Amino acid sequence: MATSDCSQCSSPLARACICGQAAYCNTACQRADWARHQGLCPLVSPKGRSFIANRTISQGQTILTVAPLLSMDRLEPSCFISLHRQFQTLKKINQQQVLELFEDEDIYKILESPALKDNPSFKNFLLTISLEEFETLMKVIQVMNNNGFLYDKYCLLLPNLTISPSPNCSIEKQDQEDTLVFEVKASSKILRGEEVTVGKNFIKDCGIEPENVNAEDVKVVFKALDCDGDGYLNKTEFVNALNLIKLFNKEEADDLFIKADYDCDGRVGFYDFLKFVRKYK
Repeated sequence: MATSDCSQCSSPLARACICGQAAYCNTACQRADWARHQGLCPLVSPKGRSFIANRTISQGQTILTVAPLLSMDRLEPSCFISLHRQFQTLKKINQQQVLELFEDEDIYKILESPALKDNPSFKNFLLTISLEEFETLMKVIQVMNNNGFLYDKYCLLLPNLTISPSPNCSIEKQDQEDTLVFEVKASSKILRGEEVTVGKNFIKDCGIEPENVNAEDVKVVFKALDCDGDGYLNKTEFVNALNLIKLFNKEEADDLFIKADYDCDGRVGFYDFLKFVRKYK
């Protein structure tokens, strides 16, 4: 571990604080300097692709405020065009930060997603950009699909926040209606050195409690609708399910499919379907 002079007594071989803003030779010096150091030491600091707690954080405490590097309005067919333009305006260091999240994959397979394949405006847009821009955009779309956070109709790429099935934090949108700025709050006690994690989905269920919809009943229906048995509803299977309830026109069906596709991967898994049923039953 790197050492330096103590920030309190100037003794050599002091150990750096996890925030990197100070170093101390012992606990007594650290406590004596806390009044000064507290204003310099953030609750969390970025480390690699994550935020790490600099000290113990209490449940309910606001950790930091973040704004997305990129955002998509998933209800807008032009969202991918907007995504391209947003990426082009990012600083080079932020563009690199986004592309480092890309997982090696055949980018042409991404075009098989219904959200892209059945999107005429997107197809026309592809004719206006270079091959290099196209390949970059496909990478950015994959990064959004795999690393984006879902909040209401938005898919957001929030820097240095790690997705976990057992998150220790939640995010809440600030009051301003015209801005996408979020507060990250501890949903449980976070210990010093622990990674800050959040869940993938922050869509609220509009007051419908889970117990009002039996998950096992929904699972039976889901399996019946999943004609090819792949564990997902494609767009055709999903629209067929809608038409069992009432007939929807193409625009209505497309809109509901996008709303049900919470993880933005062009298909509806069981948990997506369950959330959709709970929200729109």
